[in-house]
Amino acid sequence: MNSSIKIKLGPKPVVIGLPRNAQIEYFGKIDKERFFVVWRPKKDDWDYKDFHLVVGSADNLKSIRIDKVERFSDGGSTFIYTAIGKFFFAPWGKHEGDFKGQPFLEFYYSAYDDVYNSGS
Repeated sequence: MNSSIKIKLGPKPVVIGLPRNAQIEYFGKIDKERFFVVWRPKKDDWDYKDFHLVVGSADNLKSIRIDKVERFSDGGSTFIYTAIGKFFFAPWGKHEGDFKGQPFLEFYYSAYDDVYNSGS
């Protein structure tokens, strides 16, 4: 399903079109063409079932079904199992997907990072 979420390209890409109450968990680039954004509603009683994933080109992101989320007590290592593959994120900077056995091309944001993200 197509999404209203888009990526504004630039030296530091920015996510636009998220709901106002959204919290980005992870944001990066899978390969030369595809970005990904994992987000959830910003609320006190959130659950991993609240996670959403969009993947695609900067102006054509599609919602992808998340089958399962596992977060470990080692500080936040997280596996996200989806219809298109497995994503892995770690708070110490090792982030990768199993897309042809390659790590992500670029990684822009993790909820553990102290960087700006836009929810306009």
